[in-house]
Amino acid sequence: MRQVHPWRVLVCACLLTFITGCSYVFSIFQLPATQLYGLSAAMGAYTLTNALAPLPMLLGGYFIDRGRAVWTATIGALCAAIGWASAACASSPLQFVLGYGFIGGIGMGLVLTSALSNTLRFFPGRRGLISGIISCVNGASGIVMAPLAQRLLDSSNLRTTLLVFAGLYAVIALIVAFNSRAAPVEGVAAPATPAPATEPAVEPARASAAAPAVPTVPAEPAPAAEPAPAPARSARPSLTTRQMLATPDFWLIFAIFIAGAFSGLMIVSNAAPIAARMFHFSAASAALFVSLYACAGTAGRFCFGWLADHLGHARTLEVTFCCDAFGLLLLIAGGRGTLAGGIFLAGGLLALGLSYGGTIAIMPACVMDRFGPRWQGINYALAFTGFSVAAIFAPRLGAQIGAMCDGDYTRAFLYAIIASATGLGCARILHLRTRRRRAQITRAA
Repeated sequence: MRQVHPWRVLVCACLLTFITGCSYVFSIFQLPATQLYGLSAAMGAYTLTNALAPLPMLLGGYFIDRGRAVWTATIGALCAAIGWASAACASSPLQFVLGYGFIGGIGMGLVLTSALSNTLRFFPGRRGLISGIISCVNGASGIVMAPLAQRLLDSSNLRTTLLVFAGLYAVIALIVAFNSRAAPVEGVAAPATPAPATEPAVEPARASAAAPAVPTVPAEPAPAAEPAPAPARSARPSLTTRQMLATPDFWLIFAIFIAGAFSGLMIVSNAAPIAARMFHFSAASAALFVSLYACAGTAGRFCFGWLADHLGHARTLEVTFCCDAFGLLLLIAGGRGTLAGGIFLAGGLLALGLSYGGTIAIMPACVMDRFGPRWQGINYALAFTGFSVAAIFAPRLGAQIGAMCDGDYTRAFLYAIIASATGLGCARILHLRTRRRRAQITRAA
């Protein structure tokens, strides 16, 4: 049995989330896809990709919670490759939706849940930071891929571009299959060597019987993946899915997921049209604004993930929603086709990218911190259904308002501000409940 190297697992997880980060590229694909298949098919494919995610995440979570994370991740990456290759060869709108949206969506869901749920188990004391790093790569994917996608489209066509991306996904699938490892799961025999530091806590009687002459002082444990902070995180018992659904915290997190993803998904899918039609920039300049948004999302994932470990998940979410509303107000106030308009557009996209990236980074660690690591695969998949609810409405709503109002997305931004205010209220309630629970634990101690 080979030694588990958590940092190598983290690298594989980052490669996997690089795949899911290519959703930023869809705003580059939207115009050529609309020309080939129509607006309904183009937006339907993107909506289906995100709306379908909880189903493969639930299925993948079932296998991940039973020690099959590597298998799940590899299948997911291959499905993403097959889906995008099928979309490249599509001869009708339905085939494009089934390839990009259905098959690709299944792959994205499997990839996302395996990358997050498996890796966080290796780092019990740094879940916010590790979640931020993984999500950071997700955002960085858009920085790299948006200009690349635009250049490929300029030099060839949509189908060639999709085939290039599909080939990249297949390569990542092979890398993960041969290098990643599944994390040890409570009650499940892990395929890899578990961290030595956990063995004395599991069976102290057997350890003392096997070596009676050795003092039972844990002075020099073998090098473990994550040493000190584990006990503090694992003190709270893990909740089953049924127990989690019975708590108000889950429904608050569910609502926060909807509100936090609403404006982010609206901007991700419409960033290029917003820059081109509402602010009158060229297609090349619009692609740069997409990269700017992805860059802000990358920074938000890392910074807010780190901040959540120190400030707390709920309080950090309050900050992200305030940042989100501020960015939307900047987009509404920006001038059209002027230098000031470009500044307002850049500032708004920066604020929105920071807030969206922060929300995505915080949520996996927030779910694991509140409901425990044992059933994280399924529990997080259920919480992620809030993201999919937003994915059903937000991208299409933004595109339809832009089409009806001749490229003016102001009304869509106002709807997103209402969603942000709702999320802020839910995050505040979650923070108050967390503070009250900690006070009760302190009094009981």
